[in-house]
Amino acid sequence: MLQRKGLSPLIATFLLIAFAIGLGVVVMSFGNTFYKADTPASCNGISLEPIKVTGRDEVCMAERNVRYMLMNRGADLNGIRMLMIGDSVMTTDLPKVGEGQVSQGNVDYNPSQYGQLRQIQFIPQVFDPATGQTMFCFDSLTTISSIRNC
Repeated sequence: MLQRKGLSPLIATFLLIAFAIGLGVVVMSFGNTFYKADTPASCNGISLEPIKVTGRDEVCMAERNVRYMLMNRGADLNGIRMLMIGDSVMTTDLPKVGEGQVSQGNVDYNPSQYGQLRQIQFIPQVFDPATGQTMFCFDSLTTISSIRNC
């Protein structure tokens, strides 16, 4: 009787791994056509910056208020999402601001509820005509990490 040997377990393992990797590549390439996390075209050129006076950002904490002054150097914004980060996150939406205009105001912030303020993020919002929706421009967010007292 002839003794026939199959593939050794080592070769079989390599073949299974190669097959799994190949299958993963195919699935990921199909999935990539259905999901695109691209920045909307309407976010191009968005620039939201804190106004500087004598070299200091005009974003500061005054008792229980956060004061801000931001210059919109890009396109018209449908609004700005403001995240105030302490031990937890407080979120507020700021009004529309046109191109070349200043957004300024005061926002109540309670340190006993949210913790000491450590960071503020401003996320521009634009209307995207391709989707008909307001979109966040996360690539254009402005982060303030050193918040001074006013």
